[in-house]
Amino acid sequence: MALQLLTAIVLGLMCGSEMNIAVFGHPTLNKQPFEVRIAVRASFAKLFGRVMPFWMAASTLLNLLLLLPFGDTNRFFWHTDAIALTIQSAAVGFSLIGPVPINHRIAECM
Repeated sequence: MALQLLTAIVLGLMCGSEMNIAVFGHPTLNKQPFEVRIAVRASFAKLFGRVMPFWMAASTLLNLLLLLPFGDTNRFFWHTDAIALTIQSAAVGFSLIGPVPINHRIAECM
């Protein structure tokens, strides 16, 4: 039960922060002067560039650890978690191909 709770918290916080940035962060930054916007985005790119790889790897590992014990007990939970792990792995792969190189270029602006 502790593993499920830890995984829900880690994944929930990650999804919540991504949504918060998209819904509130970017629109608020877009209202700021260009120089301020660039400096703030570069600072966030540096911070997230250090934190998010570990957060994404840890959440993917937690999701995988959830998948293993359900193999023999409950097929529905196993399939549901397998789908979640597949989606998360695709998101991590997309993140490495798309946003990570962009964030590295933005972080270099400072």
